Amino acid sequence: RGRANGASRARRSAPAPPRALEAVVFDGFDAEKAPTPPTAATDSAAPVDSRPGTLDAQTFVCSPSCAEWRDWSFPYPGKSAAESLLDEVARFGDVASKSPESAAFFAYAVARATFFATQAAGSLAYNAATSGTQDSSPIGKGLSIDSMARLYAEALVSFRQDLENVRAGLYRAPYDAQPVHSGGLHRQWNPLFIAGQAARFVTEANGTLARRSQRADTSVWLKSSPTMYPSYYQHTFHYQSDGWFSADSAEVYETSTETLFVGRQDSMQRHTLVPVSRYLQRRGPSTAGVRVLELACGTGRFATFARDTFPEADFTLLDLSPFYLEKARENNSYWEQLRAEDITKELNADGGSAQRSVGSCVLLHANAEDVPEPDASFDVVTSVYLFHELPLEARRNVFAEAARVLKPGGLFVVTDSIQKGDRPSVDATMGRFGDFAEPYYESYIMTDLGELGREVGLVPWQKEQCSSSKTVSFLKPDAPAEA
Repeated sequence: RGRANGASRARRSAPAPPRALEAVVFDGFDAEKAPTPPTAATDSAAPVDSRPGTLDAQTFVCSPSCAEWRDWSFPYPGKSAAESLLDEVARFGDVASKSPESAAFFAYAVARATFFATQAAGSLAYNAATSGTQDSSPIGKGLSIDSMARLYAEALVSFRQDLENVRAGLYRAPYDAQPVHSGGLHRQWNPLFIAGQAARFVTEANGTLARRSQRADTSVWLKSSPTMYPSYYQHTFHYQSDGWFSADSAEVYETSTETLFVGRQDSMQRHTLVPVSRYLQRRGPSTAGVRVLELACGTGRFATFARDTFPEADFTLLDLSPFYLEKARENNSYWEQLRAEDITKELNADGGSAQRSVGSCVLLHANAEDVPEPDASFDVVTSVYLFHELPLEARRNVFAEAARVLKPGGLFVVTDSIQKGDRPSVDATMGRFGDFAEPYYESYIMTDLGELGREVGLVPWQKEQCSSSKTVSFLKPDAPAEA
């Protein structure tokens, strides 16, 4: 393919020098300073730490969140699991006490974590009772009180971090934390909707755990040409029903993954918005005319948070699964129904003569390795939880395509699983996630994302961490001035 060949040529070219960055300090974090460049070892016999998390510290400007999660362990030193959990509740509560809005977020977060923790424990207990076996995964082993306390505490730390970002003005509080909008009651507060999602999850969880225990065949029901769907994509990741190839899979995906992460997946995903917000702040208060491309948008849920924060921007949501694109269409249509009137009023509250409105949202069925969009056509490109499910060559191709479609000076943000060295305390067990039919995970957790960016001429910028996820960002150098 023409674009694939161009991607290979881009990888062989030397990275362009970084552009000059304005000095902007965010809450004491100098997000614009240049990171310390990697240096050659003076002692050739000295061991080289090649873990990506270690290399990141020499490549990106790392926010305080990176150090917090690097050093986080549970229970806290000298305390029991229960005491440590209460400490985290108090710490989160202290941040939440600063305003009524923060207090409401605290109540929402605690309720969310409690709901998903209960759902996880209940589904595992039901599976054990009906199958006579107990899942051996970290979640499966998590029925002990101490282990559940750790998962719950980790969720609270994630929510606290989420709230701190909201209070810093980096993105809006999650719109689903507010029950009533001009478009009506949010469905997540409807008991019938909750019951329906829970029932779907229990059915899916039992099937997933059974397939995992049996090491079932991971091929999908739909056979197709590799030119339509790459061979690596025709696989039931996570042992989920039908892989990415059914409406049922798309419908239960959000509930399944939030249960796995005890309700903190949205918080982890929203950290993608941190570098985007810092980047767009340079343009002024309006995001009108900004073009954003999300690669592998899945159900489109993350896009609703992005659109809520940057409502005037125009979004293109790309995914290879037509079933998940249909769910993305439904989620974003629902967001527009619920929020468009409120946001339009906010945008025009100053009474200006020009009418401001919510930007467009286009759905694009395509492979992220071969984006059918012109060169230099987007201001921002994002990717959430894509790279750990790609073989190495596909990762390189996606980086090359992101660099190609970005405008000069544009931003590329990658949010994905943490890697070796990001949280050393879990390095030894991190690879177990690969047991959930994740054939490329072991390779991913040792892949230097910074180097993948440099290979295609992108300049590493910032890094954030939140629990099991990391966010790294890259800038495309400005076009050279014409002579």
